[in-house]
Amino acid sequence: MNMMVELILVNFISVGASYFDIRYRKVPNIYWILTLFGTMNIYTLVTLKTHQINKLSLLGFIIPFVLHIIPFSLGLVYAGDIKLFMVMGLILGDSKICILMALSYIIGGIFSLFYMFYYKEFIQRMRRIIKYFKLCIITHTMYNYKAFCGAMLRKREMPFTVCIALAQILVGMIWIK
Repeated sequence: MNMMVELILVNFISVGASYFDIRYRKVPNIYWILTLFGTMNIYTLVTLKTHQINKLSLLGFIIPFVLHIIPFSLGLVYAGDIKLFMVMGLILGDSKICILMALSYIIGGIFSLFYMFYYKEFIQRMRRIIKYFKLCIITHTMYNYKAFCGAMLRKREMPFTVCIALAQILVGMIWIK
């Protein structure tokens, strides 16, 4: 697929998901269904026209799902973030989605540190994380982190789709050059 078409599609999808995540703290499933079918239609039109079929797009769709099974089951990642990576992987392919995921987590880590310092929660959160790991080690069981932290966690969470969108914009600027 043409690099410019890829970037426009991915930026449009990530900005839309960020809007819903910031505004409602949840991205509706109808948004994912529409973006998935829209992406597949545009991808089909472009590949039929140029006679190029990117076989790695399916891997780009599957890799985010497989890599996020354990973090999702532990409550570390939400389903909307995984769906965003999957739709973007369908467009970008396997190698680009891996780079994008790595950069998204780096940006997310930096933003979350600033976020914790801004709300003066760094020490409190570090104590909670240490307590969580102690519990997991003592009991030899992995617990759901969201259930461990309780309801207060969702109120002060940073929307991760924003970090994904920022990573996509940065990576897009590098890929264009």
